[in-house]
Amino acid sequence: MAMLRRRICMLSVRNLSFQYRKGENAIRNISFDLPTGFTLLIGENGSGKTTLIRNIVGGLKAQTGAVSIDGIQQDDSVFYQKLSYLPQEFSIYPSLKNREILQFIATQKGVEKNALAEAIATAAKQANITQFLDRKFKQCSLGMQKRIGIAAALLGDPAVVVLDEPTAGIDPKERLSFYHVVRECFKEKSVLLSTHILDDMNHLADNVLMLKSGEVIYHGTYIDFCHALDGRLFESFSPNRDSPTLPNDAVVVTEASAQGGTAYRFLSREAESSANHKYKNVDPTTEDIWNYYSQNHGNG
Repeated sequence: MAMLRRRICMLSVRNLSFQYRKGENAIRNISFDLPTGFTLLIGENGSGKTTLIRNIVGGLKAQTGAVSIDGIQQDDSVFYQKLSYLPQEFSIYPSLKNREILQFIATQKGVEKNALAEAIATAAKQANITQFLDRKFKQCSLGMQKRIGIAAALLGDPAVVVLDEPTAGIDPKERLSFYHVVRECFKEKSVLLSTHILDDMNHLADNVLMLKSGEVIYHGTYIDFCHALDGRLFESFSPNRDSPTLPNDAVVVTEASAQGGTAYRFLSREAESSANHKYKNVDPTTEDIWNYYSQNHGNG
């Protein structure tokens, strides 16, 4: 049996800049390539995530820079045949049945009439919504509506998928099942997934793209992101509510309140070189690493 070759399709963003009239939520000179797998787009509110996504999917037109898929530019209609976008609020004709919604979207994506039924059945099976196709969209739970959106994103067999906050509002118990569905549905594709939920990173990320104030402050593998602070994070505790004494060069990553006292997690070259064990070396959490990069300390 011949082995299927994995399709590699690259989204390329080069020197992308966009400025609103009032100067809000701009992105500046952003460049990156999106490989096969899941790249998690993260950053605090106002960092430029939504602006970047809207420029990529064509909702906004950048003042400078270019976006392409396999060398095909945005001004070519073929670009949008290769791209699928699922916005955070997926609510289209809520009084229609889910099958009818998928039929409409498939038609808009250029799926031939004689191929509609098979395309919808395949997407529904992948997203695990087959038994809900004849239910009205508005009668479905939020988690199920998200799955219908996933099925819609699969139609037309796109190579690149952009998902904007797909897990927002989903019950934590249902989110685990949703992670599995998303992973299985898009495992052969290049996915850019915007999120502010740390669990999304832990369950989905192959790569991380982090923005702050419209600029990239981290772009690399999730593994490198997770190990960025290994052996470099320390904790100091004060038994009262006063701040503990920290090294002069300490960079505070996380402050944690403890009953009857205060604990600080921090980075410090002085603490790293200290031999008196005055400070406790601790394992970094995803939140620690997020906070570290949010302070714009670069990739090192």
